[in-house]
Amino acid sequence: MRDIESLKKEQVECSKKIIKKDSFKDFNTIGGIDLTFLKKDKKTIGIGALVILDKDKNKIYQHTYKDYVNFPYIPGFLSYREFPIMEKLVNTSKVSPDIYMIDGNGMLHPRFCGLASYFGVKLGKTSFGVAKKLLIGDIDKDNNIILNNIVIGKALKTKKNVKPIYVSIGHKISLESAVNITLYFSKYRIPEPTRLAHNLLKNIRKEEEA
Repeated sequence: MRDIESLKKEQVECSKKIIKKDSFKDFNTIGGIDLTFLKKDKKTIGIGALVILDKDKNKIYQHTYKDYVNFPYIPGFLSYREFPIMEKLVNTSKVSPDIYMIDGNGMLHPRFCGLASYFGVKLGKTSFGVAKKLLIGDIDKDNNIILNNIVIGKALKTKKNVKPIYVSIGHKISLESAVNITLYFSKYRIPEPTRLAHNLLKNIRKEEEA
């Protein structure tokens, strides 16, 4: 495993490459990506799921990929554990969505380059992050998430009487568009692309652990 300091430097360099404005005028499809991990024969297996929806919110494609994972779980460095699975998931998929919604953070990260940003920059994809828990930062009166006087995300309530989720830029998209797309695809607290990917993984876990 590479030393943590070199990984920190790579994340800082990644943050400088993030495009924080829309690289698209419109889109037709969105893909939600989620991952899960399980132990088997003293080894860790990572399973990635991609679920693609069209603009009418219909599921048009799903794909999974699994492989062994060598990088340990270290908060703030999940990209190095999860990205290799995600890259192969995308490369083996027969369908490529216009935008990727990632279960995780983008710029909402100590060095402004979380999983959704690392994914977007590395693969040149339009991406943003949707997280269930607040990793870092303070929330202002407008529900912006602030770190070092920089807006790095939005605390967003997709429905009444639910806890917020935390949306952040990944790459090649504005925060405003990431928020609007999240709201558009939200039937429940978690938006449909990543919710359906999560549900697909739950079913696979049951099969794997049976």
